[in-house]
Amino acid sequence: MIELGSIIRYGYLGELMYLRLKTNRGRKYLLMMESVHDPETGKCVKRMVKSYGRYENLPEEVRRAFEDERARKQLTAELERDCLNARLTMAAESAVKAADVAKVDDDGLECDDTPRLNGAFELNYGHLALKPIWENELGLKYKISYLQQAYTEIEAWSLNDLLFYLASVKILRPQSYLQASNNRSDFIYCPWSRINQDNFYRALDFVYEFKDELLSHAVRTHMEHKKKAIRLAFF
Repeated sequence: MIELGSIIRYGYLGELMYLRLKTNRGRKYLLMMESVHDPETGKCVKRMVKSYGRYENLPEEVRRAFEDERARKQLTAELERDCLNARLTMAAESAVKAADVAKVDDDGLECDDTPRLNGAFELNYGHLALKPIWENELGLKYKISYLQQAYTEIEAWSLNDLLFYLASVKILRPQSYLQASNNRSDFIYCPWSRINQDNFYRALDFVYEFKDELLSHAVRTHMEHKKKAIRLAFF
């Protein structure tokens, strides 16, 4: 089982991950690497966390960011959060499986089947199931990150993280943006938890300014991913 405490304690939130290009048989591949301490040898070892495939097949925004030294840091941070998300998803699934869930009492009556994770406050993680749609089928993550880098002066926080949270909330638990701001710490792994309320409205201004570009990019990416046209869409 992967525990959240061990993820943080062993440096998965630190500056131990980095991107590198590896050439294999004349083809370049983008890899996420990490440096970890080997308790047996006492030395720092490097290992691959994830391969993103052939470099020339990656989205233009990713390749452009990787080749720009300043933008590469932001790209690395975004992809590092992805790796952490995957580990946290595994941790959440393991925690739910290990939770003491009583379906039926001694008399055969149905009981409350809400997972009780060692008495801790329950955190929502439904948004993690929506991430592949947001990032892969709609391609919004790298598009938003690119637009933030190219056209805004925002550096202290991620527009993509916040906009993904706001979109997820509208699907999982519809509420006002003020309520979404007040409830932002109710989710497992929330990089938006320290963002202040003014940033919520700055994010909405960003969407208003780039809505046409974001929508056309999302539709085009979805069509390329599904290999068919969109016949019906809800906004």
